[in-house]
Amino acid sequence: PDFMACVDRSFCCDRVVRGEYLFPNALLAQGWKHCWDLVLRRGLSSVHFFPRWLRQFKHLVGLLRHTPCVVALVAHYRKIGKGALASMLDQRTVPNFAKGRWRTLEECLVAILPFLDSLMQHMDYSVLPKMRDDTRLKDVRAAFNSKTWRAETDFIYWVVVWIEEIASWVG
Repeated sequence: PDFMACVDRSFCCDRVVRGEYLFPNALLAQGWKHCWDLVLRRGLSSVHFFPRWLRQFKHLVGLLRHTPCVVALVAHYRKIGKGALASMLDQRTVPNFAKGRWRTLEECLVAILPFLDSLMQHMDYSVLPKMRDDTRLKDVRAAFNSKTWRAETDFIYWVVVWIEEIASWVG
């Protein structure tokens, strides 16, 4: 109604409640979030290290969503006196990184970043249960042993937050 009133003054009438359907900062733009998802995907994909980083990050998310692995890590960290890390891992809620929904990248990062440094420093792969496919574990190990992976994570988080703030401007 407000938009129509801006376009055509004759549209205004007493029964129209002004401001009822407007976003606080802008008019509704169809597909706005999809456009910013595309900007995020293409922008990050243009960074040379991103495909490797994303594969490793997805495997880390998968590892932290795999209950037997987390139970083993929590028990190990409690046993060696790393109670804070054990509690953070035990209380974690890591969302699934949904294919095609790039906005879930921020949710995954926000869930993992509070304990990522401690996990990287104290990761013990020997306590993890055996897996049929050890690709996930190899990628997590490569990421944690990399000198640049943590800095790449910070950069990606910065970009994701920046793009998400723009995308949330409309609502």
